[in-house]
Amino acid sequence: MNTVVVAGSDGCLLVDPGVHTDELATLGAEIRERFGRCALAVSSHPHWDHLLWSTGLGEVPRLASGRGCEFLAEPGRLSACRAEAVAEVPDCDAALLGVVSSLRDGGRSGRIEWDGPQVEFVVHDGHAPGHLGLFVPGDGVLIAGDMCSDDEVPLLDLAGRDPLEDYWDGLNRLARLAGDRCEVLVPGHGGVACGGAEVRARFERDRAYLDSLAAGGPVADARLGEGAPGWLVAEHEAAMAWSVRSRSSG
Repeated sequence: MNTVVVAGSDGCLLVDPGVHTDELATLGAEIRERFGRCALAVSSHPHWDHLLWSTGLGEVPRLASGRGCEFLAEPGRLSACRAEAVAEVPDCDAALLGVVSSLRDGGRSGRIEWDGPQVEFVVHDGHAPGHLGLFVPGDGVLIAGDMCSDDEVPLLDLAGRDPLEDYWDGLNRLARLAGDRCEVLVPGHGGVACGGAEVRARFERDRAYLDSLAAGGPVADARLGEGAPGWLVAEHEAAMAWSVRSRSSG
């Protein structure tokens, strides 16, 4: 998983620290050495691998979208996230996972309030409730969360109101946020895209996948080719089954 650090005048902003305990320890040491401290942390969305924390990162404000916080506050949600984390990372600090508060996102877009470079955000429900996309215009960097990956096809939130429409909306909000200013795209998982052409290609590939999904297939996507992990293929098949059911019932 990709973790993003944005340098400020008095510490740094940390986005999605993870995943293994030794990685968090190394991250904390590097932050202290290079930036002095972590001043603020942001979770892009309420999935366990984006909610982790360690005492070595310090006691700092940890933010998520209002919708993301509401989702985690639903009965059983946080405990389920912590159980998933422990199953994958047994020595994680589960008590610190998901201890986030809401940023000011009443308009579903805005700026992070902190003592550092301008960081803009949008909120959408693609992939997960209250998913954040972040953009650092001074550096042309788009932090996409679990979207626009070169390794993973779009992963829909099949428990959502309208999974496909929610994902389309999220992708479009991200594209509008960055516009033609984006030179670097950092997905939550996979490789970083560098240069406008490569960034545009990420969006075009995901749009093509969503179009094929909406049509009920077939889907020609190299990310589902030979060597694709079984869990990714299973997620795709579940999304395809949802799409077929949705079209037949509509």
